[in-house]
Amino acid sequence: MRHTSISKILITYVVAGVLLLTLSPTAYLRASTTIKGESIIVDTPVLSLTTASADTTLTATTAAHEAMISIVFGTVSGTYTTCTAQLKTSLDNTNFLTLGSPQSITVTTGTVNVWTILAQAPTTSVTSGAVSSSVALGFGTSSKITVACSGAYGTSAPATVTVIYR
Repeated sequence: MRHTSISKILITYVVAGVLLLTLSPTAYLRASTTIKGESIIVDTPVLSLTTASADTTLTATTAAHEAMISIVFGTVSGTYTTCTAQLKTSLDNTNFLTLGSPQSITVTTGTVNVWTILAQAPTTSVTSGAVSSSVALGFGTSSKITVACSGAYGTSAPATVTVIYR
């Protein structure tokens, strides 16, 4: 799409409860600017950690190549130790493969845990990963985050999860 005049526009799309944004950086556009329409998915999957491990709800991630993840814990009841968060992706919503390494997280009241995952970029024209039933090099049709504590765990650790997929 070519613009000859620009007005301040922010276009917002919501599909199946997931916020899809197409942002128009109007202050920086010139008549020669072409917008290719990259999709950004901002999701707030639900996470309820009441035992040693829990999964978030699924997010559609077919076109994703990176994810910025934030987990902010509310009022935590009990003690949670030796905890990790792991992004997992799937092609069929049943069989999940790990994407990236498990990240050590702190599960205490008010703690903010943020990290980024980038799908592997090819080093030549084509990159083939080894066949695996447990590890992926890129995003599948859906993804979730698994939080697991191998040490102690309390009775409740409510969290606000925000994931930005590009």
